[in-house]
Amino acid sequence: MKKTLLTTAAVLLGTTSAFAESYVTEGTVTAVNPVTRMVTIQEPYRECYPVEVPVYTENRGQNDWVNPGTIVGSIAGGLLGNQIGKRRGNKVATIGGAILGGVVGNQVLGSGTRTPAGTITQNKCVTKYNNRQESRVVGYNVSYEAEGKTGTVQVQRQFNVGDRVRVRVQYGLVQ
Repeated sequence: MKKTLLTTAAVLLGTTSAFAESYVTEGTVTAVNPVTRMVTIQEPYRECYPVEVPVYTENRGQNDWVNPGTIVGSIAGGLLGNQIGKRRGNKVATIGGAILGGVVGNQVLGSGTRTPAGTITQNKCVTKYNNRQESRVVGYNVSYEAEGKTGTVQVQRQFNVGDRVRVRVQYGLVQ
């Protein structure tokens, strides 16, 4: 079976011209040697371990809406709404800003206090990697013989000794 080997066998003749010509002929593979490179392989694995996580309880007062967060938020929202509103919409913007500021302030600052109630154990997992070195084939050095001449070329695909290959022979005149 014929396979194509992409190579150029140069036949150089000594003269002062600058022309080069080529032709394709058949050759025979005489040797094949793999070209290898060392690569690092990362193999992921999970590592889990227990951690103690605090648990809190929230103590809320009698009236959840009357707290420092609601008061500060209402004042800030009213001032901001007053700055944004114009003419007749000024009062509406001030009232709307105060209400919205109170709701946000209550959510952010809240009225209760958090007290530690204990801890619970949870698993925390992280991904780690084992590195190992491995030799990988990245190409092949293929030696061939064609028309009484020999050559070697590095190619990506593998050939077998004895395979018939097409070889491009290039010749020309050089200085």
